[in-house]
Formats: sequence, structure tokens, C-alpha cells
Amino acid sequence: MPVLAEQKVVLVVDDNQAIRENLGECLELEGYLCWLASSADEAVRRLDREARAPDAVLLDLKMPGMSAAHFVRLLKQQPGLSRIPIILTTAALDSDVPKDLAFDALLPRPFDVSRLLELVQHATSGGAEKDPLQPR
Repeated sequence: MPVLAEQKVVLVVDDNQAIRENLGECLELEGYLCWLASSADEAVRRLDREARAPDAVLLDLKMPGMSAAHFVRLLKQQPGLSRIPIILTTAALDSDVPKDLAFDALLPRPFDVSRLLELVQHATSGGAEKDPLQPR
């Protein structure tokens, strides 16, 4: 499906298929185009083959394969991708989130759909560098 110029794209990276599809469905119902990836490795491949960058990334903290931290470092090293807002999703406690992990907002699980939509809207609005509740 081609991306319309004004359509916001969200890359959803989660190893849990049900969560990944649920996040994608919630966002698509609000008009977002979602690229779904089951791992950080798959997300990197998707980013390499797309003609444009996503407007935001929803990233699961704990996945097999490439770690979330490694994925974020790769993103931040690429000029065309380094400013993409990252919303970290996790069921982990705040103390389990690496202190040096650069992300823009935290969406705890189980997640509230209204909070998901608020964070994604904030991240994709262009001027949203940080969620005021969870700066990193």
C-alpha cells in the first residue's frame, strides 16, 4: 500500500504477534499507516527498504535477537533516522529500563489505548521531542 504524503507512519516492533497486531489495529483505526516488525532485525531490514522514514517507532524493550538498546543506537547513528521519536513499550518496571537508553516516551503494559493514541499523536505531530511525563 503506497503511503500518502500526509499520512503518518508508525513502525511497530514487538515479538508478541497479538500485541503487535493489536497496536497496529488501534493505530490504523485512527488513520495511521503501520509497518509491523516482529524483531529489531526485521525492523532494520524494513527501514533499509522503505523510501521514507516512519514518523514514530513503538519499540518493545525485551525481544529475542537484537536488543532494543542496540536498535536505538543504530537508529541514532543514521542521519535520516536519528530524530524519529521512539516510544518504548514494556511490562518491565521503570528500574529495569536501561538508564542510557534514548527514548522519547514510555508506554507501560498493559497499555491504555487512549494513552497510546496520545503518545503517538504527540510523537508524530512534528514538534514533539519528548513526552513531558517521561523525558529521556
